[in-house]
Order: sequence, then C-alpha cells, then structure tokens
Amino acid sequence: MILFNEIRRISLVLLIVITSLCVQAQTHFKREKDRYGLFNQDSALTEFLFTEVSNFQEGLCWVNKGELYGYITEVGDSITAFCYADVSDFYNGYAAVSRDTIHSKYGFIDHNGSEICQLQYSRVRFFEYGLAAVQKDSLWGMIDTLGREVIPCHYDHPPLAIRSTFIIASKGGKWGVVNSFNQLVYPFKFDLITRDGIGYIANSKFYLGLL
Repeated sequence: MILFNEIRRISLVLLIVITSLCVQAQTHFKREKDRYGLFNQDSALTEFLFTEVSNFQEGLCWVNKGELYGYITEVGDSITAFCYADVSDFYNGYAAVSRDTIHSKYGFIDHNGSEICQLQYSRVRFFEYGLAAVQKDSLWGMIDTLGREVIPCHYDHPPLAIRSTFIIASKGGKWGVVNSFNQLVYPFKFDLITRDGIGYIANSKFYLGLL
C-alpha cells in the first residue's frame, strides 16, 4: 500500500522552514506550542487546531486534527471531514486517501472533497493523462477521473499511460500495449517496453510509435 508518512514528515520540515523564512506570505501556518493555525498575514483564519499540516497544492492542503486527516482550502474551509487515516497532496486534480490503512483500502478525492471511487485498492498511483493505476488482489488496472475501472485489474505491474492514447502493461511476464478501452494495440510478446515506446525482444529493438 502507499504510505505517505515519510513524505508528510519531509513536507512538515520544509513547511516549518518556509514559514519561518516567509512570514510575510499572505496565507501561512503559525505554530503555537504543539498546534498549528492558518493565517492570512496576521489575521487568523482558523484557531490553533492542527497537529500536522502540509503545503498547499492546487489551493488545498491536508491537515491533521487528533489522529485523522482532512483537507482545507486557503481560507481555512474544510472540504472533507477529518476521517482519513492516510492522505497525499493533490496532484493533477486528485489526492489519494484511505480510511483503513490496516487493510490497505485506498481511493481518490477531487477538489470538492468528493470520493470519486470506492476506497478499495491496496495501492494507487497518481493520475496522468486522466488515468491512475490501481492495484486490487495483487493485480493492476486503471481508473479514470470518474472512478470507472477502464482497465481491469488483470496486469502484473502498474500500467503506464503514454498520453491518453496508449497504455503500456505487462501480463504473464511479457509486455504489450492497450488503449484506454483495454483493446490490444501491441501483443504481450515483448521482454520490455520503455516509456519512450521502444519494445525489446531478446536483442532486437522495435520502435512502436507511441509518442
């Protein structure tokens, strides 16, 4: 499962440094004892409520209150309840969240704080070209921004979207290419297909024209 604890610790250290150097920033966190509050210059937007905070990404950030996480806006409004055990920053419009890290149940929320899919995946990757790789029952597939599993979880490794047209995937120890409808573009016969669209079979190299 994706664990963001180390990322959170690094983000918190960076946030403290940035805040200390940029006290004149319009919106920033201030610390009082073991709690953080959100301020606009010297005006408090929230009370000192949060035990952990993050940098704003795409106008939103995760914060911790008690043992659970939620998300707030740059004016301190909550877009989610404090109901998540694990969270990530927003990236390309979405953030990965989990209410149950023990059983590895992850999914995504959008900028409105709405869960776009069931929190059912053991591992997830961030969205690229409108698709995110997700793992269920040890196999990988992809969901779109509506939460639909457009690429079934049938593949050995996280599929890689090349633009929105081609998806590099592996099955049975071999690599191939499908499209966003899971239709076969190149058969699963390659020993490797690189991000720049080069397929390898033994010592032979094939340019697949994916870019």
